[in-house]
Amino acid sequence: MCNFRKIPTIFALIILINICNGEVEICLKLKSGYSSTQTGNIEEISTLLEKSGKEIKDALDATGLVSAQTTHFDFFHLNMSHAAITIGGDFTNGNVTQEEPDTRLFTLVSDGFEIFNLTIPTIYINGSYTLAGYIGAHRLFDIYGTGDFYLNMTKFSVAAVTSLTKNSTHLCMPITVKLYVAGCKSNFGELMGGDPLLEPLINGDIEAIVPEAITIMYREDADWADPFIQNVINQILSSNSNSLPYLLYLLSNNKDNLASLLNSSR
Repeated sequence: MCNFRKIPTIFALIILINICNGEVEICLKLKSGYSSTQTGNIEEISTLLEKSGKEIKDALDATGLVSAQTTHFDFFHLNMSHAAITIGGDFTNGNVTQEEPDTRLFTLVSDGFEIFNLTIPTIYINGSYTLAGYIGAHRLFDIYGTGDFYLNMTKFSVAAVTSLTKNSTHLCMPITVKLYVAGCKSNFGELMGGDPLLEPLINGDIEAIVPEAITIMYREDADWADPFIQNVINQILSSNSNSLPYLLYLLSNNKDNLASLLNSSR
């Protein structure tokens, strides 16, 4: 079982990719009393874009995701049962290294209005491991290894997108948080005692099931991890002020000329 309380925020978002097929739906609360005829003006929307943008950047900064950094972990244990492979392992004395992300705010995209997009070019996890297990439901043969490992993910993106369509009660604005990773490579050195044929074969099998392995780790600690992940999202999209909900409400009432309005308000 993996102790989620000791892993970085980035791990929780990696988990979210797998348990929600890369997406999670939330509804940003709107303040009562908004008028359906409110459209604002260029000066007001420009001010809201600036204020909301600063609040989102501050919230992203608070998650610890927005700078190049290396986070150390001492230990975590994984006990995973899969149709193709069963593994028990200890991962120790490792590091999670991420490059500085690219961040963009308030962009028109093909599927709506993108509130923010944070893309980390590379996330690299390495350390030492000891594992034992077997292949197949009927234990076709044992697998084992002790050595060093790495996991390398490329173009890890987190984005919040809305169609700017209020829900039927007009009490909240539906938002889709999308997560995507372009590629993932992993390797466990000295797997199968370093056998030149079996080591690359079993490494390939493990690499193929890494996403589902993360899913299983989540499910073992779901009662704690679920609200934690939701809290991360709420930190980014919500603040003590009402500027973002009000901005989205005004933009939703200006959808017919949104592109020109945004260009004029920059």
